[in-house]
This record gives sequence, C-alpha cells and structure tokens, in this order.
Amino acid sequence: MYTYILFDMDDTIFDFQKAQSLCFRDVLSYYNEVFTAEKYKKYNEINHSLWRSVENQTMRREDVQRQRFTAFFAEFGRTILGEEANNIFQDSLAKQSWLMPHAAEVCKLLSRNHQLVIVTNGLTNTQYHRVKNSEVSCYFSEIIVSEAVGIEKPNEEFYRKAFDLLHFYDTRKMLVVGDSLTSDIKGANNAGIDSCWYNPNKLSPTSDNHATYTISSLTELLSIVSEQV
Repeated sequence: MYTYILFDMDDTIFDFQKAQSLCFRDVLSYYNEVFTAEKYKKYNEINHSLWRSVENQTMRREDVQRQRFTAFFAEFGRTILGEEANNIFQDSLAKQSWLMPHAAEVCKLLSRNHQLVIVTNGLTNTQYHRVKNSEVSCYFSEIIVSEAVGIEKPNEEFYRKAFDLLHFYDTRKMLVVGDSLTSDIKGANNAGIDSCWYNPNKLSPTSDNHATYTISSLTELLSIVSEQV
C-alpha cells in the first residue's frame, strides 16, 4: 500500500492554465498592452522553451524569471524590466488557487488513509500562498518547493531532499502523480518511485519517460490506490 502520494501542483491539483492566463493579463495591463491570443501564444512559446532548459539543467530558474518577459516584450518592440514584470506576475499568481476537476474530492478521500504531499517547482512564497488559500490545504501534510530545497524536478536530488524532509525513505510505498513526463515522471523514474501520469487531454507520449500508471481523470487514482492494499 502506498503510504505517501506525492502530487505535482500545477496542472495536476491546481489549474495553472487558468491562473497563468489571468496573471499574464495583469502584466499586460500594467504595461498598457491589450491582451490578444497571439500575444498569449507567443508568451507560452517563450516560457515553455526556457523552462525546458531548466529541466535539462542548462538554465537556472532565476534566469527564466528574469528573461521570459524581457524576451516576450522584445517580440513586440518594447523594452521593459524583466524582474519587474515577473514580480507582477508572481504577486498575481500567489492569489490564484483554482483547482483541477475532482481535485478536492480526490484529495479528501485519499487523505483518509495516505499522507499527501505537494512536490513542486517554483517560488516558495508563491506556491505556499496558493496552497494555503485553497480548499485542499488541509489535506496536505507537507509542501515541498524547489526554491526551498535548492534544486528542481526532475533531478533525483530533489526527491532525496524530499525524503529527508518527510523522514521517510521507502520508495516502494510512494507514488508520484503529475502531468509532466519530462518533470514529474522523469523525476520519479530517476528516484525509483512509482509514477502516475495525469493526462486529461489523452495526449500521446512525447518522451521515453514511462509512467507506472496513466489516468485521464483524478478520480481514477482512487481505484489505483485501492488495488495496492
């Protein structure tokens, strides 16, 4: 039976796509720019490319946060302070606690017999505020953030530090649940932990990082976990 279920945060428990869209609009508003689908698409392209570099350990998280808005506004002929824009984005993000479908009910049910933990990349204060202001906060015993432990997923060392914080080292009794093959599933594989790929859009795998389980709804976790008893 799994003792610990380690949940990724964004696009697994929390609806990051909705939150990001609102935060991006706040940044544009500050700089008197009008939101368009074209601008949002361009921002996502830049942001995803930079974060992939972090996962590949060729760029630091701090560099992404400095560069993404500078690069974005440069596409439209404007020069802004990247750190200022990022601070606006992060301040807005800290207020966003929208949940993915069925997240609240699944967390409530699983918390009765398991320890639930958030394992997430990002800024400590931002992620803590989002969890603490949400209805699922009471179900999680720990919130482990990459900034606090000093290293990002999918690096194996992220999970080693998580084990130390949890004072628990039996990887056979852990399950990682996340939406990213290159971050969550690869990280779980690196650390020797069973994994569950949350794939609500039923996408085809785009990497060789194979999950132990694949689900398209969080409710499917309930049957997976019950089979481990």
